[in-house]
Amino acid sequence: MKNPIYILLVFPFFIQGQTHSVDFITGIDYSFRILGSDNQISEFIVDQRDMSENARINFRLGVHYNFQFKERLHLRTGLRLVNQGYNGQTLETLKWPNQHDGQGGWDPSIPGEYDKLSIDYNYYFLELPFSLRHELSNRKLQLFYELGFAPSMLLRSVTKIKLDGETQSSASNSVSSTEDTNLQLLGLVSVGLNYKLCKRWRVFIQPQFRYHVTKLVAESIKEKLYGIGIDFGTRYKF
Repeated sequence: MKNPIYILLVFPFFIQGQTHSVDFITGIDYSFRILGSDNQISEFIVDQRDMSENARINFRLGVHYNFQFKERLHLRTGLRLVNQGYNGQTLETLKWPNQHDGQGGWDPSIPGEYDKLSIDYNYYFLELPFSLRHELSNRKLQLFYELGFAPSMLLRSVTKIKLDGETQSSASNSVSSTEDTNLQLLGLVSVGLNYKLCKRWRVFIQPQFRYHVTKLVAESIKEKLYGIGIDFGTRYKF
């Protein structure tokens, strides 16, 4: 075994011999959810929601630290603020008690309280990603792929209800009443391109697939989020 003093003396030179970099990203994400149920009533609700809800474009921002431990292999971590969510149900033919025509039918010419209702679901997370990046060449334009995971904390859940275009919002720090689902775990897969601008600076583009391994809602109807998006970033090499 090598002398510990020798290791302490050599370690600073080993670190200096590696490549360190910081990158800043902004991205858009086309995100949705997967629903599951544990009984027939819940299954009927899931079917109705699947027919009426749809994916939506969201955003993310982040800063990362990169450590090159081997040629063309990098470890990456950092912090990201992520918005995920989807469009809920939209109803355009609302009926109100005062529109009853007295003969078992409805008279739409009678003004109701509202004509249209729509719901949007928004979730805000703070992520701590860990990933391995493999760059496939040392050229000015590099293709790379990246695999990783990310523990994530739900910061805020915001449900927006629009009644004839007027927005009413309700916010919460949780979305599940049966168990704590604020801590999430994601799997991350991406490919991308680096372009070398000069000795220190790079720009990159990075399509990415994200999947929540843990449930965001863990009640009679289970919910997991996923997203397909793209990151745009700049990287400074020390």
